Amino acid sequence: MITVMKLKDESHLIDVLGGNETTGRMFRPRLEQRVVSNWRRRGIPAKTWLVLAPRLRELGFEFSPRLFGMLEPSRGGQNGGPD
Repeated sequence: MITVMKLKDESHLIDVLGGNETTGRMFRPRLEQRVVSNWRRRGIPAKTWLVLAPRLRELGFEFSPRLFGMLEPSRGGQNGGPD
């Protein structure tokens, strides 16, 4: 059985990836620790989605695109598109 865990916030996301330095190394060129540290206060930039989302899924985490400053896709219904 696979356990799905939910991410709480930006800080939690960075912590589960191994901290500022490890998260920064996921990018080319490598991001400085202070840049990743700023994400804890300012939010995770949407442009990091393509790098971070697959790794988080591999680790068994469930998260909303809102964590990356993005809108979630509509699930349909009266105001959201086709049912």
